[in-house]
This record gives sequence, C-alpha cells and structure tokens, in this order.
Amino acid sequence: MKKRIATPFLSHEEWTSSIKEDYNYIKKHFKHPERLHIEYSKYFGFHLNMLFRDMRNNFFNNLKTNFKKVPHWMIFLEKLYFKYYNSDAEPFTLYIIHDLMKFSVISNNIESFFYWFEKLKKCSIFTYREYNHCYLSIKFIYHYPINQGIELLGGYSINDLKISQWGKKHLNELFNEVNNTFSARQTPYILDSLINKDNNIKCDSEYSDTNILYYHPEKYANIYSFDLYSNELYYKYVMDLCREAENNLRIKYNMCKIGEGWVEETNLYTKLCSFFPELDIIHHYKAKWLEKQHIDIFIKDINTAIEYQGEQHYKPVERFGGAAALKTNIKRDNIKLHKCLQNKIILIRVYPKYIFDDITTIISRIKDGKHNKYVYDIGELN
Repeated sequence: MKKRIATPFLSHEEWTSSIKEDYNYIKKHFKHPERLHIEYSKYFGFHLNMLFRDMRNNFFNNLKTNFKKVPHWMIFLEKLYFKYYNSDAEPFTLYIIHDLMKFSVISNNIESFFYWFEKLKKCSIFTYREYNHCYLSIKFIYHYPINQGIELLGGYSINDLKISQWGKKHLNELFNEVNNTFSARQTPYILDSLINKDNNIKCDSEYSDTNILYYHPEKYANIYSFDLYSNELYYKYVMDLCREAENNLRIKYNMCKIGEGWVEETNLYTKLCSFFPELDIIHHYKAKWLEKQHIDIFIKDINTAIEYQGEQHYKPVERFGGAAALKTNIKRDNIKLHKCLQNKIILIRVYPKYIFDDITTIISRIKDGKHNKYVYDIGELN
C-alpha cells in the first residue's frame, strides 16, 4: 500500500507529530530490503535530506575510525571534504557520500566499513514525477535500486559494462578479479585530477537544459557540473577495470582476451588475401539473406563462404558455456548451412589443425568451375 508523504521544509524543532510519523515511516522502511513505494510529493526530497543527515553523522564517525586501517582512503576523503564540503549545503555532503559509496563497491577492503551499503543496494526509493526535484538527495543510491535479480558491479548493472557472455557466467570469479585488479593498480585517486581543479567549474550547457539546476541555479552550479564530469570519469574507469579484470580471468582459463576471439579466423583471412590478391575477400560478411547472421570469410567473386569451426562448434567446452552453448551453436550453424544451400553459396567449414594448402586447392577448383559439391569440411576435430 502506498503512503502519501507531504511535509513543508521545516527544522526538527518545527516538526508536527504528523511530520514525524511520515519521516519515521520512510526511515523504518528504508532500513528493510523491500521496495519503498511512495506516492509523489514535491517535498519528498526534504524527507530524504533529513534521512541522509541522520545517516551522515554515523557515517562520518565510522569513517574517522575505520579509515585509519586504510590511510589512502582517509587522505582521499579529507581532500574531497576540504575542497567541496560546505556545512550549509547538504548536497555537498551527499556528494561526498555518493562517491565514497562508489568506491566501496569495487573494494572489498572498504566495503565492510559502510554500515548502510547492503541496505542501499537492496532498497528502491522513487517518486512518480519531478525526479529532478530531489536529484542530489537520491543520486547516490539511484545506481543501486535496480530491479531485483540484476547483478551489479561498481554500482552499475553488468549489462551496461560490456562484460562478455562468458564473463557474466563467471560473475563470482570476475568480482574477485575486479578487486584484485583494482588493488594491483594502486591508484585509488580516480577523481584526484578533478579534486585539484578550481572550484569554479563551468556548468555544461546541455546539462543545464535538463532543468536539474532549476532550484539552485547559481549556488550549486559547480557541484552539478563537477558531478556530471566525475560520473563520466568513474563510469569509464569501471568499464576499463572490468575489461582488464575479465582479460586477466580469461588468461587463467587459457582463453584469448576479449576481442581476440577471432585470432585463428583472422589469421586465415589474412593468409587468403595474400594468396588470392585478385579475389574480393570479405571478413565478416553480412547480407539480407543471412538476416542477423554473418559469414566469417566470404569470397564474393565465386560465391564461397568460409566458416572457422572452433571446438565449441562440435563439442561441449565449459569455458564457452558447455553443453547448452554447444546445442545453440549447432542450431545456428545448421540454420546458416541451410541459408547457404538455399542461396547456392558454396560453404567451406574449416576445423582446427587444418592444412592451408587444402583450402587453397579447393578455392582454386571453385575458381576454375571444377567443384562438384556445395559443402566442404577441412581440418580435424579434436
């Protein structure tokens, strides 16, 4: 059941019993993992500000004690606090908490120090309109209330971080590798360049047009623009960190790195281009008749398709998804075969341990019009 919240901007001393009741409702439900559904009120941001003000006291007290165990975090906090904190501006405090919450996600060493962290990940607080009204108030948790069931990394959904399908199937190992990679970098100050900048950061015009600055057009212009830039920097950092971590994990599995999955296929393409310079050879050919599929290597002059069949195409390989993935690959390969035959395309399927001369011999025969079938298999199945 939705509870309507509506209170004026008052100090604690001016709160009525009804206001206190509404605030306690928010605070109570915020501490529990279930979603918090609140009917819209233009004063909702006030309640959140008060909640974060209460949280802040415990938060910073804990930081002063626990950060002594990890000095570089304390240094970072002090720099950010000194540069951007203003006792009269609540959003500045929230901003500091917001960025430290980001760091907590990617560092096991710091995550345990945040009492509210697990609760923030599980809660969902939202209004039905005028989201920007309490923009800064809920900003540092809005990455976390993603629908239940979606995995998060660095505060972002894994679907936004360009993690490969293989990486998504090894998330627990990937999370550990992210932490190892982060620690190995020894670069905790990913916002350091921003912190050292002049306070008078110009507000991006496009960002201003979003109406976020409507309520505080001058006073908070620098913090909004700073926040935009830092979020972009942080997102790129997390993306890069995830990519490096997954590549490190792939190496441990004796796999190629992300983007290097077509090494054998690319080598074959390069050799064919050198051997047949007179032919129009296309890498990753697409056509309407293929629909959403593509051909690894296509020789347009002689209507010949070449598909490199790695081991995941003919036997279950755990690192590629096992039996389930094999079933899918076989189905896709059969569909592609049918499309080739239907369009009178000659298909050469190349397997590991192939002999290059065997491929060139067949292509030469096709060029001379001496081929006698539409499907050729070259190489050995391991």
